Amino acid sequence: MCISLWDILKVEESFISDVDGAYYTTVSFRIVCFRPFIDEILIGIVKSLSKAGLRVSMNFFDDVFIPAEKLRSPSRYDYEQNAWIWEYAYEGEAAELRIDKHDTIRFRVVEEVWSDPNPDSDKTSIPTSNNPLECGDDNPDSLIEPKAPYTIIGSVVADGLGVTCWWVS
Repeated sequence: MCISLWDILKVEESFISDVDGAYYTTVSFRIVCFRPFIDEILIGIVKSLSKAGLRVSMNFFDDVFIPAEKLRSPSRYDYEQNAWIWEYAYEGEAAELRIDKHDTIRFRVVEEVWSDPNPDSDKTSIPTSNNPLECGDDNPDSLIEPKAPYTIIGSVVADGLGVTCWWVS
C-alpha cells in the first residue's frame, strides 16, 4: 500500500500520442510503502468489537481484523459491555482480562487478504454474509463501506500479544 510520494528522481521528455491525443511523460520516483511481513508484530488501537472479532486501527491504516478464533483461549464475547474477555488462569487463580474499544493492542500478522474492489458497485450496501471482512463496525446489520483492497488478519495467541497493559511487569 502506498503511503506517500517520497521524491521525484527524474522527469523525462513528454510526448503527445498521435493515436489518441493523450499526453505521456515518463517519471521516475520513490514512494513510501506499507506491507508488513507475515509473523511481524505490530501495535494498533481497537477500533471496534463484535462477536466475529476485533477491528484494529494503526492510525494510517484501519483495515486490520483479528477474528475470534485468533484471540487467546478461553475467550468470550460480552454483549452487554461490548468487550472480549480472556479468562486467564494461572496456578489455580483466575482473572478476566478485557479487550475494550480504544485499547492499545499488540498483534502478529498471520495473513494478508487482497481483493479487487469493483469500481462499478455501490459505495454502500447491506451485508449479504457473516464475513467479518464485509461487515460494518459494531453492528453487522448496519450499512457498510466498500470492501477494502488490502486487509491484514492478525492474531493475539502468544505471550506478549494482546492488550499492552496485560504484559506490564
